[in-house]
Amino acid sequence: MPKKITAKVSHEPIDTERMTECVRAIKEREQAKKFIEKEIADYKSEIQAVMKSHGIKEMQCDVFTVRYKEVSSEKFDSTSFKAHYSTLFDKFVKQVRSMRFTIS
Repeated sequence: MPKKITAKVSHEPIDTERMTECVRAIKEREQAKKFIEKEIADYKSEIQAVMKSHGIKEMQCDVFTVRYKEVSSEKFDSTSFKAHYSTLFDKFVKQVRSMRFTIS
């Protein structure tokens, strides 16, 4: 029989076997995700290297348009702003509360 733990809020037993199954499933999928993300990064690097070596900024591959070009954007440098105007920075900082879910 699976071990049960009583929840602090609802007082209903928790199916620890099911919880373990869920945690293991998450951990397995996280590993698979890391592997897939590495594969994607490798494919991107290969395509970028070919485009760069041929001086191509845009190309058609089947039904896909692939672009690799420099873009510029403006971002607010909060670190420098805080260093120069710490009092003003502190006036606009707000505390945010959230829930964090971790498995270790």
